[in-house]
Amino acid sequence: MTGGTYQVKASDLFDPSRPLPSSLKGIPAPPFMVPAILDAISGSKYAAITEVVPDEADPYCARAAEGSGATILTSDSDLLVYDLGDCGAVAFFSSLELKAGIGSSDSCSTIEGAVCRPRGLARQLGLKDLQRLAFEIKEDPALTFLTALGLARLPASKPAEIQAFIDQYQTEPLTINCPSIPPSPPTYSTIHKRFLDPQTSEFLLQATSNPQENLCFYLPTLLDSPPKTSAWTPSTPLRFLAYSYALASSPNHHHHHSVSEYTRKGARIAPSPIPLLSTPHLISCATALATRVQALKNISPNVPTAMAWRLFALHETLTWCSDAEKPSPSRSACMRALTGTAAAGTWMWEDLHLSAQIQAVLYSLRMLEQTLAAIPPGIESTELAPLQHLSVVLSALPPLAQLLASRLELAAQVPPGFEAEIVVRTVVVMLRGRTGGSTEEDGRDVLMEDAVEAPAWEEQKRRKGRKRGVRGKEVGEKGVARGGGGNLFTVLDCA
Repeated sequence: MTGGTYQVKASDLFDPSRPLPSSLKGIPAPPFMVPAILDAISGSKYAAITEVVPDEADPYCARAAEGSGATILTSDSDLLVYDLGDCGAVAFFSSLELKAGIGSSDSCSTIEGAVCRPRGLARQLGLKDLQRLAFEIKEDPALTFLTALGLARLPASKPAEIQAFIDQYQTEPLTINCPSIPPSPPTYSTIHKRFLDPQTSEFLLQATSNPQENLCFYLPTLLDSPPKTSAWTPSTPLRFLAYSYALASSPNHHHHHSVSEYTRKGARIAPSPIPLLSTPHLISCATALATRVQALKNISPNVPTAMAWRLFALHETLTWCSDAEKPSPSRSACMRALTGTAAAGTWMWEDLHLSAQIQAVLYSLRMLEQTLAAIPPGIESTELAPLQHLSVVLSALPPLAQLLASRLELAAQVPPGFEAEIVVRTVVVMLRGRTGGSTEEDGRDVLMEDAVEAPAWEEQKRRKGRKRGVRGKEVGEKGVARGGGGNLFTVLDCA
């Protein structure tokens, strides 16, 4: 540990003597790991030889290994069941180690690992292939290896079931091209549109295929605060745009009027119907979104690109808090969300939830950008200009690894002399002007003081009390209850 940050060496990633602590095994997988990996590949020399394929990648990898004698790096033992040819092989990530090469001063210049060639292994076991052995183990996982091997050597007792099992591992219909690695990697901006995020591509396939199919979108599970409204909620209008554009440009648009969006509701995962926008409303919302993005860029011209987009996500979140009359994050939480700076042990549920809300806004923008870029417009040409302009604006989104950086990476992105409080105050002033409040308030009045985070039951009690107070105002002072008569002093109140 150096200077308050952990230094992770490459050799640590492949050190079998340092398994993942059991206390960390219950943490959910990073929700955007797959698209972030695709982003990393798209900016590397391997972009030109990478393909995103439908369904499972296993048969495509197996076919490529069979034709080229390649070695597949995986954690999935199913790859041993495929026919990889005489030279095709499998190496498991758990067996890899980084070691110093001969005559090299680099302590981790060579990757070593155990390689298994299924055909050779089958011959050593006295089998034609490993498929029959895999079937016996699947039928009865309690069998010892020697017992399963003995059964695999006997004539088939269930020929139909065995053949159905083997058919799952056929690769004959697949066509795989294995181009060579180019001398220099393409730029991210020129290649990333080839790699649609899996969830986005699945939805677009639904939207353009079976007109009778119910349209569903399964949002990644974010690490947010369970007692609060799902972190995906503030960014729902952005996904309205993506769903509506995809369906408006689909030949099946007359068959669908909503999309079922699956996300967390309390302690369960449940669908919410998302109504599709009419074309005029779609155009209007696209224009408004492009205007908001440009306005935030204008107030922060010297802010790094990724931080500017996080600032926009913060603006969208605070706007939703104001409109929905929800408690907004505190001043310090907003600054921590932008800069990643906080003393050890000071992060609270408020920080976690705000971080998840910002992630949701940024990923929804990415989803909208990919939808606009991937689907040919099915709207009248006279109405395309706002959508084309929005597509250009969103094409400036950086890779996910920069947008959804860790706390330490965020701190590294902060430019010298960056005044997070001034930037947050400017966002609040924009919100006050939007709702008719005064924009001349002193910063000490605009930004609420921080408070100790309340337990979940206290938050629920306070929310119920606030709702009762709002109802009373609506009865006695109709038209001024919402937001306290346009008073946005609560915009940065403590959550």
